[in-house]
Order: sequence, then structure tokens, then C-alpha cells
Amino acid sequence: MFNIRSLFISSVLTITASSVLAADLISVKQIYSYAEKQDMTALKKVKKQLEVLDSKGNTAVCQAILNEDVKTYNTLIRAGANANAACIKNIPQAAYNNFMTSVAQSGMAGGDVAATGTVAGTTATATSTGTFLGMGAVGWGITGAVVAGGVAAAAGGGGGGGGGSGGTTPTPNPCAGITCGTNASCSAGSCVCNSGYEGDAETTCTLIPLDCHNGTQTGTKCTCNAGYTGSDCTQTINCGYTTTSCSTGYEATGETCQSGETIYTKCNPINCAAQGYSASCGAGYDATQSCLSGTTPYYTCTPKQVPGDYQLAECGAGYNEIGTFLSGETTYHKCEEKQVPTGYTQTSDCSGGYERDGEPFLSGETIYYKCKEKNCDGYGDTACGGGYEQTICLSGNVTKYKCEPKTTCGYEYQTTTACPTGYEETGKSCQLGEITYIECKKNLCEGFTTQSCDSTRYDQELCQSGAVQMYKCTPKACDGFDSNVPCTQGYTQTECLSGETTLYKCEEKECPGFVEACGTGYHETGETCLSGKKVLHQCEQDECATNAILVNGICTCKSGYGKNTNGVCTFKQKAYGRKLTATSDEYKDLYGVVNEDNKGDINLTNRSNGDTFGVYVNTTPKTGKIYNSYAYASEPKNSQYSNIESRTSKIVLSSSGNGNVYG
Repeated sequence: MFNIRSLFISSVLTITASSVLAADLISVKQIYSYAEKQDMTALKKVKKQLEVLDSKGNTAVCQAILNEDVKTYNTLIRAGANANAACIKNIPQAAYNNFMTSVAQSGMAGGDVAATGTVAGTTATATSTGTFLGMGAVGWGITGAVVAGGVAAAAGGGGGGGGGSGGTTPTPNPCAGITCGTNASCSAGSCVCNSGYEGDAETTCTLIPLDCHNGTQTGTKCTCNAGYTGSDCTQTINCGYTTTSCSTGYEATGETCQSGETIYTKCNPINCAAQGYSASCGAGYDATQSCLSGTTPYYTCTPKQVPGDYQLAECGAGYNEIGTFLSGETTYHKCEEKQVPTGYTQTSDCSGGYERDGEPFLSGETIYYKCKEKNCDGYGDTACGGGYEQTICLSGNVTKYKCEPKTTCGYEYQTTTACPTGYEETGKSCQLGEITYIECKKNLCEGFTTQSCDSTRYDQELCQSGAVQMYKCTPKACDGFDSNVPCTQGYTQTECLSGETTLYKCEEKECPGFVEACGTGYHETGETCLSGKKVLHQCEQDECATNAILVNGICTCKSGYGKNTNGVCTFKQKAYGRKLTATSDEYKDLYGVVNEDNKGDINLTNRSNGDTFGVYVNTTPKTGKIYNSYAYASEPKNSQYSNIESRTSKIVLSSSGNGNVYG
């Protein structure tokens, strides 16, 4: 069986690849995932990154060998991954031999591959056609072939191509019917221990002990302790940074990495700018170093202290600017008052008989004036008499006069007679020559306007002011209209407009033919009328029942009929008691027994509307005596007692109806 592992591990490697840290590029895990899914499109996009290393220093190719994943290995090689990566030397010899045997048996798809290696310490070269030639201990020989179809065993002659057009007779499976021991499998008709195992393949293969140095053996591989990598855990992880604690100007990112037994901390320059510090301060600031970002100092910038004789505002019109000072971004100014020119001696404006001689002058906040006596040309020294308009001019401290004949009294309206309509006298008068004029002024007409009134809403009062007619509008009184809320249902509404307000008078609505409640013998028809808050009803006469007639609007039983306990008019009957209790529910009269010798009780109860007689004498009038008895009667409605003489017996009479009770 051709062993490709011996070709790789001892060869003078002719194919090399630069490996870069996976932390800066795509991860080994991601590349492995693409190859595992045979995603050649994704692998082509990351072709330049196929040699990245994971934290243990392995490429995706080495990881496929360690995982004994022939399919993923073949996909990576087809994608251009380096089959001679440096990490292969960390794979145990036996494991690598077994894996490459599996690759040879599976056939490596994807075209010819050229590589160099050694077999038993002697250099072997795979030609461009895929044939491996090498010098063994016994001389040169064809050791195998790599063709388009894969790696094939070539013992005793040339190997067959995988993609040629010529057919060959299929070789029988040499492992058919062979059963191998534990942890062993058949290869080319012989039992061999599985990768990582040793012993008798016919019976049992046991795990090959590994020297894991800084780790522990897990199955056929080493699991490295933190900080170590490699197949035997002898390599320390390259963290990319070598600080165990951050120096001044740096801060920890929170990321750490263990290399061997040392834990390193990743440090970045402190972001002073994010903390509000500046790399430099402007001309208007004092700089105080407050933060170090790596080796670069950052500063706290404080606006410079402004001297006491500088101000924020620019110098005003009465000042000259003699200097500036920058504090932060703000410019301050130093000012001094302007020099006052000669002749400007007073700080108040020229008045009285004096006037300005030139423009005012501002010095600081004070205005100065230069004054001279007024020029009163055309004015005399004598005051004017009546009938003249007098103008006065003061020149220095001297008063001068100019007199012009009067042409008007200066009144709004003047007349020599009475004031016309729309005017009234003020009591003033003036004389123009020999004529006396009185002053008239327009009537004020206070409270009046030029807008006439809307007669439907207002009462109008007139006033004339000069030639203008004025109006005063007073909202109409609307006496009796005391609400500004419209009437509700049940009321008759009358409106009155008072100014801009509508007032209402609400009177109960009249409902002819409707009453609050129907009288006896009448009933409601269902028609109603709302009068104010009262609901009135329309009534119609009742129809009387059998044996009843309408009397004065009331249904009354006919003569000889009366209402029984059920309220039905029935024919009147008589009933007689004989020393016993007589009871009637029908419409009947009840009579007791006439018997002077009767000493027993007479109990008569009438629950109808019939009359009840305690003693009945069949004569007129009904009078009589019962000896040895006494009379007793309950007091129902319309009860009365007969003139009887009581003895030892009693008469009990009661009626729950409307009939009379006679003792």
C-alpha cells in the first residue's frame, strides 16, 4: 500500500505559504465551513486567506487532517490551499499516514497536483503528469501516481488514470469477508489499526499514548491547556501583544490572551479627546496637561483671565480703543474717553437765549455742547399790544419782540352771533380790529358714534357734533323676556332682540282637551301633551260591564244589583241565620232571627256589599226587642246600630263590603 504520509513529512518542501494571524482576517472556522459545504464560490473569494491560522496554529487543511475529514481536505486542495502547510509537522506520524492512505483510497478530485516529499528518507518528486518517482533504499522506482482521478497505488507498474477514456477491468474488493479486531479496519485485504491506535489488528488495537506536554490526551489527540497550541501542546499561542499591564497613557480594552503561562492584556491609547481634552489650545486659552493618549499629551484649555481694565463690549462712540485681549474665543477691549475740544464747556444742551455753535461732542458717556447767543434779527425791544400776534425771541438774557396783526382768534369755530347747531359756546372771545368774536366748539357727544343703530335690536338717540350726525345705540329693554336660553319642549317661545343678544319669554303650552288625570269612568287614550313640565292626557269614557249603567260619568250597578266581592254586579238576594253563623260572599242581605226567647248568639258576617240586619221584624218600621241578650257589631263602612235592649246573649254583625249594618 502506497503511504503518502512518508512522502510529505520528510521531504524538502518546495511549496511554502505565508501564514497570517486569523484575528486580522477571516477565521479558520469560517473557511472550514465553506469547504465542508463544498462552497467553491465562497472559497474562491477568500483564496488569498486560505492559510490563516487559528489560535492553535493550524490552517483549515491541518484541521481537516486532524478531523480525519477526507471530503473537506480534498475540497480545500482543489480550492488552492497549501497541502504542505507548516502545521503538518505537528501532526503525529501515524495519524498522518492513516489519513493520507484514506485520501489515496478515496481519490483526490480536482485535477493533477505536483508536490515533493520523501519516502524512507529519500527525495521523491511528483511530476506534472501526476507520477511519483523516488529513490528508495533499493534504488529508483515508480512509487505511485496522482492523476485527474486521484491518488492510486502503483505497485509493480504504472497506476491507472482517473479521467482517461480507456476502460479497465474492475478490481475485486480485497476486504470482502474480512472481519478485524476492535479499533481496527481492513485495508487492501489486511487488518490495520485505526489512526491513533496500535496492537494486533486481528484482535484488539489500543490507544497510542501521546506526549501532550502542556495538555491532556483526548482520544487520539491532545487537548492543550490555556496558552498552548500544537499537536503535542509545546507551542505557545502568539497573542499579538505582550503587555501584562497597561502603562501610562494606555488603558485596557478588556481583551486578554494567555501565551504559555503568561496572561497578556491588550492596551489601547487612552481616548483623551472623548474625555473632553484637547491636543492643543488656542491663543485665548491657558493650557494644562491633563491626559496622556499613548505618548501624546492632551490639555485642559481654560480661557485666559481678563485684565480688569478690559471690557467685553466694543468701545462706544465716546471712546478710543487702545488695546484688545483674547480670552477663549472672545475678544475684550480696552477703551479711554475722547479728549473734549476747546469751547465745549457745558454738558446740557443750549437753551433759552442760546443756540448750538457746532455739533455736540461725545466724550465717554457725556455729551458736551458749544453754545452762542441766538440771532434775533427782525425783533424789537417793545412788547406787542392787543390785536397783534406776538413772537418772542431771547438773545442771551435779552427778550426781543416781533408783532404781526391778528387775522384769526385761533378758534376751531368763531362767530359774532350764536353758535350754530352742533356747536356750543366755550365762554371765550377775542377781538380782531373792532369786531368781537366768540369761540364755539363741537358738541362732544360722548358715547355717540357715527354708526346708525339697527332699529330691530337697539333704541336710537341722536346728537350732532359740528356737521356730523352722531348716534347712541341702547339695547332694547325686552321687559318680561328674562332668559337668554331657548325654551324647552312644553313651552310656547317668544323672542326679543336686545342688542346682540336674543332673549326669550317662555309660557306653558296650552293643551285644549287634555287633563292631568282622567276622572272616574274615563281612561287615557295614549295621546299626551306637554304643558310646561306637566304631562297632560287625552281621556275617553269607559264602557260599563254587565248589569251596570253610567251615572254622572260613573259605572253603577242597576237597581236590584250590587257588586260582589269580585266587583261584579249580581242580583240582590236575602239570607237568614238561625242561631248559627250566617256568611255570604254573594251580593245578599243577611237577617238575624226574631225570637224573644232566644238566648243564643247571632253571628252574621257579610263579605259582599249587601246590608246586614241583626234583628229583623217583618213589620214597618223594623223595631223590636230581644230579651236575655246583648248586641255587638264591628264597625265597617256605613255601620249603624238598631234600638235593641241588651240581655245576656250577643249579636255579632260584621261586613267587609259597602252595605249597611243594622242592629
